[in-house]
Amino acid sequence: MKTIIECGANNGSSTEHLLKMFDGDVMVYIIEPTHELVSKHLYPKFGQNPNVRICQFAVDVENTFKEFKVASLDKGAADWGCSSLHDFSDDIHEKWPNRPDFEFTHKYVVPTMTLYDFCRIYNITEIDYLWIDTQGNDFNVLLSLGDKINIVKSGKCEVAENVELYKNTNNKSEDVLKWLDEKGFETNIDRGYYESDINFTKKEKLNLSTLLYTNEMYFNLNYITVPHLKNSLNGIECDINIVSNKFPEHEKFDGLIYHESNVEIMGNGGQFRDTILYALENIKEDYIFLTLDDYIFVSPFKKDRFVNLIKILDELNGDFISLASHKHMDEYYIPHWEKPNIDLEKYGFPKDCLYIMNDRYKHMLSVQPCIWRKSTLIDIIKHNEKLSLHDLDTLNILNKKGERRTIQPGNLLHDDVIGFYNYGLKNYCFSYPYMTYNIDERPPHSDYLIINYLEVIRHGKWMGEHVLSGRMIRDILETEEYKSLKDKLTIFY
Repeated sequence: MKTIIECGANNGSSTEHLLKMFDGDVMVYIIEPTHELVSKHLYPKFGQNPNVRICQFAVDVENTFKEFKVASLDKGAADWGCSSLHDFSDDIHEKWPNRPDFEFTHKYVVPTMTLYDFCRIYNITEIDYLWIDTQGNDFNVLLSLGDKINIVKSGKCEVAENVELYKNTNNKSEDVLKWLDEKGFETNIDRGYYESDINFTKKEKLNLSTLLYTNEMYFNLNYITVPHLKNSLNGIECDINIVSNKFPEHEKFDGLIYHESNVEIMGNGGQFRDTILYALENIKEDYIFLTLDDYIFVSPFKKDRFVNLIKILDELNGDFISLASHKHMDEYYIPHWEKPNIDLEKYGFPKDCLYIMNDRYKHMLSVQPCIWRKSTLIDIIKHNEKLSLHDLDTLNILNKKGERRTIQPGNLLHDDVIGFYNYGLKNYCFSYPYMTYNIDERPPHSDYLIINYLEVIRHGKWMGEHVLSGRMIRDILETEEYKSLKDKLTIFY
Protein backbone atom coordinates (compact mmCIF):
# COMPACT_ATOMS: atom_id res chain seq x y z
CA MET A 1 0.00 0.00 0.00
CA LYS A 2 1.29 3.46 -0.93
CA THR A 3 1.61 5.93 1.93
CA ILE A 4 0.91 9.64 1.48
CA ILE A 5 1.26 12.24 4.22
CA GLU A 6 -0.52 15.51 3.52
CA CYS A 7 0.52 18.30 5.88
CA GLY A 8 -1.95 21.14 5.39
CA ALA A 9 -4.99 19.79 3.56
CA ASN A 10 -7.08 23.01 3.50
CA ASN A 11 -10.54 22.17 2.13
CA GLY A 12 -9.54 18.77 0.76
CA SER A 13 -9.11 19.64 -2.92
CA SER A 14 -5.47 18.56 -2.77
CA THR A 15 -6.51 15.33 -1.04
CA GLU A 16 -8.83 14.51 -3.93
CA HIS A 17 -5.94 15.16 -6.33
CA LEU A 18 -3.61 12.86 -4.36
CA LEU A 19 -6.17 10.05 -4.22
CA LYS A 20 -6.45 10.19 -8.02
CA MET A 21 -2.69 10.48 -8.52
CA PHE A 22 -2.12 7.32 -6.46
CA ASP A 23 -5.24 5.51 -7.61
CA GLY A 24 -5.96 2.25 -5.82
CA ASP A 25 -3.99 0.78 -2.93
CA VAL A 26 -3.17 3.95 -0.98
CA MET A 27 -3.46 5.45 2.50
CA VAL A 28 -3.55 9.25 2.83
CA TYR A 29 -2.81 10.68 6.27
CA ILE A 30 -4.34 14.17 6.36
CA ILE A 31 -2.71 16.38 8.99
CA GLU A 32 -4.65 19.62 9.45
CA PRO A 33 -4.82 21.71 12.67
CA THR A 34 -7.58 24.13 11.58
CA HIS A 35 -10.77 23.03 13.33
CA GLU A 36 -13.00 24.91 10.87
CA LEU A 37 -11.48 23.13 7.86
CA VAL A 38 -11.60 19.73 9.53
CA SER A 39 -15.25 20.00 10.63
CA LYS A 40 -16.74 21.78 7.58
CA HIS A 41 -14.73 20.19 4.74
CA LEU A 42 -12.47 17.27 5.60
CA TYR A 43 -14.74 15.09 7.71
CA PRO A 44 -17.78 15.58 5.41
CA LYS A 45 -15.64 14.65 2.37
CA PHE A 46 -13.37 11.92 3.73
CA GLY A 47 -14.65 10.85 7.13
CA GLN A 48 -16.02 7.58 5.71
CA ASN A 49 -13.22 6.99 3.19
CA PRO A 50 -11.24 3.85 4.19
CA ASN A 51 -8.19 5.20 2.36
CA VAL A 52 -7.98 8.41 4.41
CA ARG A 53 -7.02 9.09 8.03
CA ILE A 54 -7.76 12.60 9.37
CA CYS A 55 -5.35 13.80 12.09
CA GLN A 56 -6.07 17.13 13.76
CA PHE A 57 -2.76 18.60 14.94
CA ALA A 58 0.07 20.77 13.58
CA VAL A 59 3.42 19.38 12.48
CA ASP A 60 6.36 21.19 14.06
CA VAL A 61 9.88 20.58 15.31
CA GLU A 62 8.74 19.72 18.85
CA ASN A 63 5.93 17.83 20.55
CA THR A 64 4.02 20.39 22.58
CA PHE A 65 1.01 22.76 22.44
CA LYS A 66 1.10 26.03 20.54
CA GLU A 67 -1.14 28.95 19.77
CA PHE A 68 -2.74 28.67 16.35
CA LYS A 69 -4.01 31.82 14.60
CA VAL A 70 -7.06 31.61 12.34
CA ALA A 71 -7.76 33.76 9.28
CA SER A 72 -11.52 33.95 9.16
CA LEU A 73 -14.01 34.14 6.29
CA ASP A 74 -15.42 37.46 7.51
CA LYS A 75 -12.16 39.15 6.47
CA GLY A 76 -12.51 38.15 2.83
CA ALA A 77 -10.80 34.78 2.84
CA ALA A 78 -12.04 32.10 0.45
CA ASP A 79 -11.48 29.64 3.31
CA TRP A 80 -9.35 29.41 6.45
CA GLY A 81 -6.25 28.49 4.43
CA CYS A 82 -3.98 31.31 5.69
CA SER A 83 -4.26 30.15 9.31
CA SER A 84 -0.86 29.50 10.85
CA LEU A 85 1.31 28.89 13.89
CA HIS A 86 3.04 32.15 12.92
CA ASP A 87 2.00 35.81 12.91
CA PHE A 88 1.75 37.70 9.62
CA SER A 89 4.75 39.89 8.80
CA ASP A 90 4.23 43.49 9.94
CA ASP A 91 4.54 44.98 6.43
CA ILE A 92 2.75 42.20 4.60
CA HIS A 93 -0.01 44.45 3.19
CA GLU A 94 2.64 46.70 1.61
CA LYS A 95 4.64 43.84 0.11
CA TRP A 96 1.63 41.72 -0.86
CA PRO A 97 -1.29 44.10 -1.55
CA ASN A 98 -4.97 43.35 -2.14
CA ARG A 99 -5.12 40.49 0.34
CA PRO A 100 -7.64 41.45 3.06
CA ASP A 101 -7.57 37.83 4.25
CA PHE A 102 -4.08 38.39 5.65
CA GLU A 103 -5.50 39.06 9.08
CA PHE A 104 -6.32 36.79 11.98
CA THR A 105 -9.64 36.98 13.79
CA HIS A 106 -9.24 34.44 16.54
CA LYS A 107 -6.89 31.80 17.88
CA TYR A 108 -6.78 28.58 19.89
CA VAL A 109 -4.21 26.12 21.19
CA VAL A 110 -3.40 23.02 19.13
CA PRO A 111 -1.13 20.04 19.78
CA THR A 112 2.05 19.84 17.71
CA MET A 113 4.03 16.72 16.80
CA THR A 114 7.13 15.96 14.75
CA LEU A 115 6.75 13.80 11.67
CA TYR A 116 9.50 11.62 13.15
CA ASP A 117 7.25 10.72 16.09
CA PHE A 118 4.13 10.48 13.95
CA CYS A 119 5.85 7.87 11.76
CA ARG A 120 7.25 6.08 14.81
CA ILE A 121 3.90 5.90 16.61
CA TYR A 122 1.96 4.71 13.57
CA ASN A 123 4.71 2.41 12.28
CA ILE A 124 5.11 4.26 8.97
CA THR A 125 8.31 2.92 7.41
CA GLU A 126 8.00 4.44 3.94
CA ILE A 127 6.46 7.68 2.66
CA ASP A 128 5.74 7.52 -1.05
CA TYR A 129 4.65 11.16 -1.25
CA LEU A 130 4.87 14.03 1.24
CA TRP A 131 2.69 17.08 0.58
CA ILE A 132 3.58 20.18 2.63
CA ASP A 133 1.56 23.40 2.64
CA THR A 134 1.69 24.63 6.22
CA GLN A 135 1.69 28.42 5.97
CA GLY A 136 5.24 29.40 6.86
CA ASN A 137 6.07 26.21 8.74
CA ASP A 138 6.97 24.11 5.69
CA PHE A 139 10.72 23.88 6.29
CA ASN A 140 10.06 22.94 9.92
CA VAL A 141 7.90 20.06 8.70
CA LEU A 142 10.86 18.71 6.73
CA LEU A 143 13.24 19.26 9.66
CA SER A 144 10.82 17.47 11.99
CA LEU A 145 11.45 14.21 10.12
CA GLY A 146 14.97 13.92 11.54
CA ASP A 147 16.66 10.89 9.99
CA LYS A 148 13.26 9.64 8.78
CA ILE A 149 13.78 11.96 5.81
CA ASN A 150 15.43 8.81 4.43
CA ILE A 151 12.05 7.04 4.18
CA VAL A 152 10.60 9.78 1.95
CA LYS A 153 10.54 8.97 -1.78
CA SER A 154 9.08 12.18 -3.20
CA GLY A 155 6.95 15.18 -2.38
CA LYS A 156 6.03 18.80 -2.78
CA CYS A 157 6.74 21.72 -0.45
CA GLU A 158 5.51 25.33 -0.53
CA VAL A 159 8.23 27.92 0.14
CA ALA A 160 8.61 31.69 0.35
CA GLU A 161 10.11 33.42 -2.68
CA ASN A 162 10.37 37.23 -2.63
CA VAL A 163 8.15 37.84 0.39
CA GLU A 164 8.04 36.15 3.80
CA LEU A 165 4.31 35.98 4.56
CA TYR A 166 4.86 35.22 8.23
CA LYS A 167 7.18 36.47 10.96
CA ASN A 168 10.14 34.53 12.33
CA THR A 169 10.11 31.76 9.75
CA ASN A 170 12.95 30.12 7.84
CA ASN A 171 11.05 29.20 4.74
CA LYS A 172 13.04 30.76 1.88
CA SER A 173 13.28 28.70 -1.29
CA GLU A 174 17.09 28.75 -1.50
CA ASP A 175 17.44 27.35 2.05
CA VAL A 176 14.98 24.52 1.44
CA LEU A 177 16.52 23.66 -1.95
CA LYS A 178 19.99 23.48 -0.41
CA TRP A 179 18.78 21.25 2.43
CA LEU A 180 16.94 18.87 0.11
CA ASP A 181 20.02 18.58 -2.10
CA GLU A 182 22.17 17.75 0.94
CA LYS A 183 19.64 15.07 1.91
CA GLY A 184 19.91 13.39 -1.49
CA PHE A 185 16.89 14.71 -3.41
CA GLU A 186 16.59 15.92 -6.96
CA THR A 187 14.50 19.09 -7.06
CA ASN A 188 12.68 21.32 -9.48
CA ILE A 189 10.86 24.48 -8.54
CA ASP A 190 7.70 26.10 -9.89
CA ARG A 191 8.54 29.71 -9.13
CA GLY A 192 6.01 32.39 -8.34
CA TYR A 193 6.68 35.95 -7.31
CA TYR A 194 5.45 35.58 -3.73
CA GLU A 195 5.57 31.82 -3.18
CA SER A 196 6.94 28.79 -5.02
CA ASP A 197 6.44 25.03 -4.96
CA ILE A 198 9.43 22.69 -4.75
CA ASN A 199 8.92 19.19 -6.16
CA PHE A 200 11.48 16.73 -4.83
CA THR A 201 12.37 13.10 -5.58
CA LYS A 202 14.91 10.90 -3.81
CA LYS A 203 17.97 10.36 -5.98
CA GLU A 204 18.61 6.78 -6.99
CA LYS A 205 21.03 5.23 -4.55
CA LEU A 206 23.97 3.23 -5.84
CA ASN A 207 24.19 -0.46 -5.11
CA LEU A 208 27.51 0.41 -3.49
CA SER A 209 28.70 1.39 -0.03
CA THR A 210 31.88 3.29 0.76
CA LEU A 211 33.98 1.52 3.40
CA LEU A 212 36.70 3.53 5.13
CA TYR A 213 39.03 1.21 7.06
CA THR A 214 40.92 2.49 10.09
CA ASN A 215 42.09 1.27 13.52
CA GLU A 216 42.24 2.65 17.03
CA MET A 217 45.90 3.71 16.63
CA TYR A 218 45.42 5.69 13.40
CA PHE A 219 41.87 6.86 14.03
CA ASN A 220 42.68 10.58 14.37
CA LEU A 221 43.69 10.68 10.71
CA ASN A 222 39.99 10.60 9.98
CA TYR A 223 39.58 14.18 11.21
CA ILE A 224 41.21 15.06 7.88
CA THR A 225 40.22 12.05 5.79
CA VAL A 226 36.46 12.10 6.42
CA PRO A 227 35.71 15.74 5.45
CA HIS A 228 37.75 15.36 2.26
CA LEU A 229 36.04 12.07 1.39
CA LYS A 230 32.55 13.50 1.93
CA ASN A 231 33.31 16.56 -0.19
CA SER A 232 34.93 14.54 -2.97
CA LEU A 233 32.03 12.10 -3.34
CA ASN A 234 30.45 15.00 -5.22
CA GLY A 235 26.79 14.15 -4.68
CA ILE A 236 27.23 10.41 -5.28
CA GLU A 237 24.43 8.73 -3.34
CA CYS A 238 25.98 6.00 -1.23
CA ASP A 239 26.44 5.25 2.46
CA ILE A 240 29.80 5.99 4.06
CA ASN A 241 30.83 3.30 6.53
CA ILE A 242 33.78 3.71 8.88
CA VAL A 243 35.13 0.49 10.35
CA SER A 244 37.68 0.02 13.13
CA ASN A 245 38.70 -2.64 15.61
CA LYS A 246 37.82 -0.07 18.30
CA PHE A 247 36.74 3.56 18.25
CA PRO A 248 38.63 5.77 20.68
CA GLU A 249 36.80 8.67 22.28
CA HIS A 250 36.20 11.17 19.49
CA GLU A 251 33.88 13.74 18.01
CA LYS A 252 31.07 12.16 16.05
CA PHE A 253 31.31 12.42 12.27
CA ASP A 254 27.87 13.30 10.91
CA GLY A 255 26.41 11.07 8.23
CA LEU A 256 28.67 8.04 8.79
CA ILE A 257 27.70 4.50 9.72
CA TYR A 258 30.00 3.08 12.40
CA HIS A 259 31.15 -0.55 12.60
CA GLU A 260 33.25 -1.55 15.65
CA SER A 261 34.49 -5.14 15.77
CA ASN A 262 36.00 -4.96 19.32
CA VAL A 263 39.00 -6.99 18.12
CA GLU A 264 42.34 -6.30 19.82
CA ILE A 265 45.20 -4.85 17.78
CA MET A 266 47.57 -7.62 16.62
CA GLY A 267 51.27 -7.22 16.00
CA ASN A 268 50.98 -8.46 12.42
CA GLY A 269 47.87 -6.36 11.65
CA GLY A 270 45.69 -9.47 11.78
CA GLN A 271 42.80 -7.50 13.33
CA PHE A 272 42.02 -6.42 9.75
CA ARG A 273 40.40 -9.75 8.87
CA ASP A 274 37.73 -9.91 11.58
CA THR A 275 37.20 -6.16 11.62
CA ILE A 276 36.43 -5.75 7.95
CA LEU A 277 34.44 -9.00 7.86
CA TYR A 278 32.25 -7.64 10.66
CA ALA A 279 31.48 -4.53 8.60
CA LEU A 280 30.93 -6.38 5.31
CA GLU A 281 28.37 -8.69 6.90
CA ASN A 282 26.41 -5.65 8.08
CA ILE A 283 26.38 -3.78 4.75
CA LYS A 284 23.46 -4.57 2.46
CA GLU A 285 24.85 -3.25 -0.86
CA ASP A 286 26.48 -5.68 -3.29
CA TYR A 287 29.55 -3.54 -4.05
CA ILE A 288 32.13 -1.87 -1.82
CA PHE A 289 34.31 1.16 -2.51
CA LEU A 290 37.26 0.40 -0.21
CA THR A 291 39.56 3.19 0.96
CA LEU A 292 41.90 3.70 3.92
CA ASP A 293 42.40 6.32 6.61
CA ASP A 294 45.62 7.69 5.08
CA TYR A 295 44.18 8.42 1.62
CA ILE A 296 43.01 12.02 1.34
CA PHE A 297 40.85 12.81 -1.69
CA VAL A 298 41.60 16.33 -2.92
CA SER A 299 39.29 16.67 -5.94
CA PRO A 300 35.67 15.76 -6.72
CA PHE A 301 35.19 12.25 -8.06
CA LYS A 302 34.31 12.11 -11.75
CA LYS A 303 30.76 11.22 -10.83
CA ASP A 304 29.45 9.59 -14.02
CA ARG A 305 32.54 7.43 -14.44
CA PHE A 306 32.55 6.37 -10.80
CA VAL A 307 28.88 5.38 -10.93
CA ASN A 308 29.46 3.49 -14.16
CA LEU A 309 32.14 1.29 -12.57
CA ILE A 310 29.29 -0.74 -11.06
CA LYS A 311 27.70 -1.13 -14.49
CA ILE A 312 31.04 -2.26 -15.94
CA LEU A 313 31.49 -4.89 -13.22
CA ASP A 314 27.89 -6.03 -13.74
CA GLU A 315 28.39 -6.41 -17.50
CA LEU A 316 31.68 -8.29 -17.03
CA ASN A 317 30.44 -10.26 -14.01
CA GLY A 318 33.64 -8.93 -12.45
CA ASP A 319 34.92 -9.03 -8.89
CA PHE A 320 37.36 -6.15 -8.49
CA ILE A 321 38.49 -2.95 -10.18
CA SER A 322 41.64 -1.28 -8.93
CA LEU A 323 41.68 2.50 -9.11
CA ALA A 324 45.46 2.59 -8.77
CA SER A 325 47.60 3.20 -11.85
CA HIS A 326 50.14 0.39 -11.26
CA LYS A 327 52.55 2.69 -13.08
CA HIS A 328 55.54 0.54 -12.14
CA MET A 329 53.95 -2.30 -14.17
CA ASP A 330 52.70 -0.29 -17.09
CA GLU A 331 55.79 0.02 -19.23
CA TYR A 332 56.60 -3.69 -19.45
CA TYR A 333 53.60 -5.75 -18.39
CA ILE A 334 50.13 -4.22 -18.50
CA PRO A 335 50.12 -3.42 -22.26
CA HIS A 336 50.54 -7.18 -22.85
CA TRP A 337 47.60 -8.18 -20.67
CA GLU A 338 44.26 -9.02 -22.20
CA LYS A 339 41.49 -6.44 -22.50
CA PRO A 340 37.89 -7.28 -21.67
CA ASN A 341 35.34 -7.37 -24.47
CA ILE A 342 33.37 -4.28 -23.50
CA ASP A 343 32.49 -0.93 -25.05
CA LEU A 344 34.04 1.44 -22.51
CA GLU A 345 33.08 4.56 -24.44
CA LYS A 346 29.39 4.04 -23.71
CA TYR A 347 30.33 4.34 -20.02
CA GLY A 348 32.30 7.54 -20.56
CA PHE A 349 35.80 6.01 -20.53
CA PRO A 350 38.56 6.21 -23.14
CA LYS A 351 38.64 3.26 -25.51
CA ASP A 352 40.83 0.29 -24.53
CA CYS A 353 41.99 1.67 -21.15
CA LEU A 354 40.83 -1.32 -19.05
CA TYR A 355 42.86 -4.53 -18.64
CA ILE A 356 42.30 -7.97 -17.12
CA MET A 357 44.75 -8.29 -14.22
CA ASN A 358 47.19 -11.17 -14.37
CA ASP A 359 46.89 -13.35 -11.26
CA ARG A 360 50.67 -13.61 -10.99
CA TYR A 361 50.81 -9.89 -10.17
CA LYS A 362 51.80 -9.17 -6.57
CA HIS A 363 49.32 -6.25 -6.26
CA MET A 364 46.41 -7.91 -8.03
CA LEU A 365 44.31 -7.13 -4.92
CA SER A 366 45.88 -3.76 -4.11
CA VAL A 367 44.27 -1.94 -1.18
CA GLN A 368 44.71 1.40 -2.87
CA PRO A 369 41.16 2.74 -3.53
CA CYS A 370 39.22 0.01 -5.31
CA ILE A 371 35.77 -1.41 -6.03
CA TRP A 372 34.95 -4.92 -4.77
CA ARG A 373 32.08 -7.27 -5.33
CA LYS A 374 31.26 -7.74 -1.66
CA SER A 375 30.58 -11.48 -1.84
CA THR A 376 34.02 -12.10 -3.40
CA LEU A 377 35.87 -10.13 -0.75
CA ILE A 378 33.98 -12.00 1.98
CA ASP A 379 34.88 -15.33 0.35
CA ILE A 380 38.60 -14.51 0.30
CA ILE A 381 38.59 -13.18 3.86
CA LYS A 382 36.80 -16.24 5.23
CA HIS A 383 39.49 -18.53 3.76
CA ASN A 384 42.30 -16.50 5.38
CA GLU A 385 42.49 -16.43 9.18
CA LYS A 386 44.34 -13.43 10.66
CA LEU A 387 44.64 -11.80 7.25
CA SER A 388 46.34 -8.41 7.47
CA LEU A 389 45.84 -5.41 5.23
CA HIS A 390 49.41 -5.88 3.96
CA ASP A 391 48.73 -9.56 3.20
CA LEU A 392 45.79 -8.65 0.99
CA ASP A 393 47.73 -5.86 -0.69
CA THR A 394 50.66 -8.16 -1.59
CA LEU A 395 48.59 -11.23 -2.50
CA ASN A 396 49.93 -13.13 0.51
CA ILE A 397 46.73 -15.16 0.71
CA LEU A 398 45.68 -18.79 0.75
CA ASN A 399 43.73 -20.31 -2.08
CA LYS A 400 40.69 -22.46 -1.35
CA LYS A 401 42.94 -25.51 -0.96
CA GLY A 402 44.86 -23.76 1.83
CA GLU A 403 47.96 -23.26 -0.35
CA ARG A 404 50.11 -20.13 -0.42
CA ARG A 405 52.48 -18.88 -3.11
CA THR A 406 55.75 -17.18 -2.29
CA ILE A 407 57.49 -14.43 -4.18
CA GLN A 408 61.13 -13.46 -4.24
CA PRO A 409 61.88 -10.11 -2.53
CA GLY A 410 61.79 -7.27 -5.03
CA ASN A 411 59.78 -9.23 -7.58
CA LEU A 412 56.37 -8.09 -8.77
CA LEU A 413 55.26 -11.42 -10.24
CA HIS A 414 54.70 -14.82 -8.65
CA ASP A 415 55.68 -18.03 -10.39
CA ASP A 416 53.36 -18.89 -13.24
CA VAL A 417 50.87 -21.40 -11.84
CA ILE A 418 47.70 -21.23 -13.90
CA GLY A 419 44.54 -20.98 -11.84
CA PHE A 420 46.35 -21.00 -8.49
CA TYR A 421 43.86 -18.57 -6.91
CA ASN A 422 40.80 -20.72 -7.37
CA TYR A 423 38.27 -18.09 -6.29
CA GLY A 424 37.16 -17.56 -9.90
CA LEU A 425 38.46 -14.00 -9.76
CA LYS A 426 37.81 -11.51 -12.57
CA ASN A 427 39.94 -8.51 -11.69
CA TYR A 428 40.59 -5.36 -13.70
CA CYS A 429 42.78 -2.27 -13.70
CA PHE A 430 43.20 0.84 -15.79
CA SER A 431 46.36 1.59 -17.74
CA TYR A 432 48.55 4.60 -17.08
CA PRO A 433 48.37 7.44 -18.22
CA TYR A 434 44.58 7.07 -18.34
CA MET A 435 44.55 6.37 -14.61
CA THR A 436 46.51 8.18 -11.93
CA TYR A 437 47.61 6.45 -8.76
CA ASN A 438 47.98 9.60 -6.73
CA ILE A 439 49.30 13.08 -7.00
CA ASP A 440 52.94 11.96 -6.84
CA GLU A 441 52.69 10.03 -10.11
CA ARG A 442 51.68 12.81 -12.49
CA PRO A 443 52.39 16.48 -13.16
CA PRO A 444 50.66 18.87 -10.71
CA HIS A 445 47.21 20.09 -11.84
CA SER A 446 47.00 17.51 -14.63
CA ASP A 447 43.70 15.77 -15.23
CA TYR A 448 42.65 12.49 -13.63
CA LEU A 449 40.34 9.71 -14.79
CA ILE A 450 38.10 9.09 -11.76
CA ILE A 451 39.69 10.03 -8.43
CA ASN A 452 42.52 12.29 -7.24
CA TYR A 453 44.11 11.65 -3.86
CA LEU A 454 47.16 11.79 -1.64
CA GLU A 455 48.67 8.91 0.27
CA VAL A 456 49.96 10.77 3.32
CA ILE A 457 51.44 8.13 5.68
CA ARG A 458 54.42 5.88 5.12
CA HIS A 459 55.77 3.65 7.94
CA GLY A 460 53.57 5.44 10.47
CA LYS A 461 54.73 8.99 9.66
CA TRP A 462 53.75 11.77 7.28
CA MET A 463 55.18 11.43 3.79
CA GLY A 464 58.46 13.30 3.45
CA GLU A 465 58.64 16.73 1.87
CA HIS A 466 60.73 15.32 -0.98
CA VAL A 467 57.42 14.20 -2.57
CA LEU A 468 54.49 16.41 -3.52
CA SER A 469 52.01 14.57 -1.28
CA GLY A 470 54.25 15.23 1.72
CA ARG A 471 54.34 18.93 0.96
CA MET A 472 50.60 19.05 0.30
CA ILE A 473 49.60 17.41 3.59
CA ARG A 474 51.72 19.94 5.45
CA ASP A 475 49.98 22.74 3.56
CA ILE A 476 46.60 21.26 4.51
CA LEU A 477 47.61 21.08 8.17
CA GLU A 478 48.56 24.78 8.11
CA THR A 479 45.09 25.91 6.99
CA GLU A 480 42.80 27.51 9.57
CA GLU A 481 40.41 24.57 9.26
CA TYR A 482 43.00 22.02 10.42
CA LYS A 483 45.49 23.93 12.61
CA SER A 484 43.57 22.92 15.71
CA LEU A 485 44.09 19.22 14.89
CA LYS A 486 47.85 19.20 15.38
CA ASP A 487 47.60 17.91 18.93
CA LYS A 488 45.53 14.97 17.71
CA LEU A 489 48.11 14.10 15.05
CA THR A 490 51.41 14.38 16.92
CA ILE A 491 52.19 10.65 16.55
CA PHE A 492 52.51 11.09 12.79
CA TYR A 493 55.32 13.72 12.94
